[in-house]
Amino acid sequence: MDSTTTTTSMLLDSTRPVTTAGATGRGSVCADMDVGSDMTSDITSTSSLNHGTLADYQLDRLLGRGKYSQVYLARETHTGQMVAIKRVEIFDMMDPVSRQACVKEVKILQNVEHPNIVKCFRSFLSEADNELVIVLEWAEAGDLGQLIKQRAEAGQPFSEEQVWRQFQQVCNALKHMHDRRMMHRDLKPSNIFVTASGDLKLGDLGLSRYFSSRTLQANTTVGTPYYMSPEVVRGQPYDFSSDIWSLGCLLYELVALRNPFYKENQSLYVLGKNIQNCAYEPLPPSVPDELRTLVTSMLQPQPSSRPSISHVADQVDLYVATHHPPPPAAAAAAGPGVGAGAGIGAAAPVAGQGRQPSGSGAPPVATAGAGAGAGAGMDLGITGFSIQLTGRGLNSTLPKW
Repeated sequence: MDSTTTTTSMLLDSTRPVTTAGATGRGSVCADMDVGSDMTSDITSTSSLNHGTLADYQLDRLLGRGKYSQVYLARETHTGQMVAIKRVEIFDMMDPVSRQACVKEVKILQNVEHPNIVKCFRSFLSEADNELVIVLEWAEAGDLGQLIKQRAEAGQPFSEEQVWRQFQQVCNALKHMHDRRMMHRDLKPSNIFVTASGDLKLGDLGLSRYFSSRTLQANTTVGTPYYMSPEVVRGQPYDFSSDIWSLGCLLYELVALRNPFYKENQSLYVLGKNIQNCAYEPLPPSVPDELRTLVTSMLQPQPSSRPSISHVADQVDLYVATHHPPPPAAAAAAGPGVGAGAGIGAAAPVAGQGRQPSGSGAPPVATAGAGAGAGAGMDLGITGFSIQLTGRGLNSTLPKW
């Protein structure tokens, strides 16, 4: 298979299982249908979830809809707590093997506790509606992708301190996952959510591949692959360093308010080649050396050349502590892993102005930490991008920002 065919195939179907010679037995190298967590077997020994009903929740309004899912804002009737409820028709959208793996990973996510990660409170199989129900923490102020877009449209870049504090929170969340042998696989601004206080929370942990795989088969619809690592674009097995590549794209975007590989009127083929060749416009000289060096270290074409998340997080923590120490009161109030004030709360979208379901034509609606978006409620592209590939050729142009 020539390089053109390989690149195009991978961009069209980024979630297909991959088998590569020599990859067998490498525990941290994954194809997208693998469950990459090494958490203890007592968590994952049960292959099915408990059955339950939605009787404990009062549905408030629809936040987003995909072909196989809906996300609602809801109130827990006993406590009054507002939550996001994702209802997924997994029996219609998945084969039995993928369904079992997805359910197992949902159970794992219920055991992930971190202040910068969207909490999965509970999940169950609804007997009445024959669907998977996931109850998630609700992030009131939308997602980071929308916030970046608003900043870009207004010509208001984040301050250096804001960039460092935002990035610190995401690094702490990703480190928590990698320390537990969990990959995210879909790290991008639209999967990072903003609370009312301005803190960031990483969402859609490792689940997107289950939902997007069936969406690709059903609709040939994918999001633009701006955050794919070169090895993923090539269809090769990948490991935790793939998340680091996406993290580098995120830091670049926090600084420049655009993805490093975004260009107007760019074809999918050219995008794939630019990612593989690590060809992007450098950050301007006005950007502090520390930020430019950190971006460069993560956007390395060879996975082995990228730093670990522990190394990145340590660098960021040291820089923030040295150059942007929080006031004593804020430092005492902030828990471990929480950047003391991301400094973005005032610019964050208010409730009622969250992510708009892709292609809906509807007015903006509130965004849940569940990630209401295309496909099965898991947004497949960065905010503002969704692309139909049916009938499009190798030189199809990507949608304009």
